[in-house]
Amino acid sequence: MEETLAIFIASTLRLAMPLMLAASGELVSERAGVLNLSLEGMMLTAAFFGALGSWATGNPYLGVGCAVGAALCVAAVQAWLSVNLRANQLVIGIGFNILALGATTLLYRIIFGGLSREEIPGLPKLSVPGLSDLPFRRRRLRCRSSAASSRIAPCP
Repeated sequence: MEETLAIFIASTLRLAMPLMLAASGELVSERAGVLNLSLEGMMLTAAFFGALGSWATGNPYLGVGCAVGAALCVAAVQAWLSVNLRANQLVIGIGFNILALGATTLLYRIIFGGLSREEIPGLPKLSVPGLSDLPFRRRRLRCRSSAASSRIAPCP
């Protein structure tokens, strides 16, 4: 029972971190008066181009750079449409979400084919000092991805 609970908590934290980061970014943009409904589209675009960059170069850190660059491009286009053209932020956000879903699916099928088993290099494991000293299930918490460990920070 203890092992199942530890696995459940670790999986919950690992899967919730990208959503928590996006939510904290949306909190900042909402405080600035910007309605950013295209967060899911940005995350999907960044995930696709991060995986593509990591696969193409064999270097996961270049993949992270590709992910940041792709999300930055989507954000810049959205900002240009909202600020310069005064387009409706709600429509732009929903449009980018639909565009990201369709574009990433199409590009995946073009590049990798319908059913692919390509291996994508991931970030190395990172042992966080002090985390393995916690009293519950030390073995499960000792080695986690460096990306997941870097996301453990308080939200604003």
